[in-house]
Amino acid sequence: MTGHTVGIVGAGAIGQTIAALLVGEPWCDRLLITSRMAESAAGLVADLGDMAHVVHADTRVQAVTAAELDQADAVVMCPRATFTNTATRNVRMAGLAANAPLIAELGCTPAGYTRPVVMVTNPVDVLALLFGTISGAPTYGIGSATDTARYRAVLAAHHRVPVDRAPRRARADRAAVGLARRSARPARGGA
Repeated sequence: MTGHTVGIVGAGAIGQTIAALLVGEPWCDRLLITSRMAESAAGLVADLGDMAHVVHADTRVQAVTAAELDQADAVVMCPRATFTNTATRNVRMAGLAANAPLIAELGCTPAGYTRPVVMVTNPVDVLALLFGTISGAPTYGIGSATDTARYRAVLAAHHRVPVDRAPRRARADRAAVGLARRSARPARGGA
């Protein structure tokens, strides 16, 4: 085999879909699946193994820990923290407080990973920037332009200024990372 190894973080609907699409791709030799719940990763690996057999694909699929993702040529980040999104506005941004700590923790593992990372977890732009800042890996957000507009609107509301006066890209990025880092911190005085 002369293909590549792709890591997938998250065995939910998005991770399952991406992994299923990659199983039959001739350029993808290996899929490394990790999830906060090992049994979810193991179940997805079993399903993908069956799929590979049915479609006569040579792709090898295995469950790994986050630390073992250093074997991957690229990683797709699609974990989702456990939370109920009750927002009726800014639905994607509502995931920031729940997902930022998870992404921040993953940004520390595997240490020294420098290959491409594709962020799919919402809010994509903020979390891609957070992960890239912490990990140092080149990180790309899927859906970034729309999320940039969304978090710029959130920043405008936070600073009580019109959207056209909200921080532009570089300043908005720094502000968003600060917001994400604050969201990633444990609450003070908690139990």
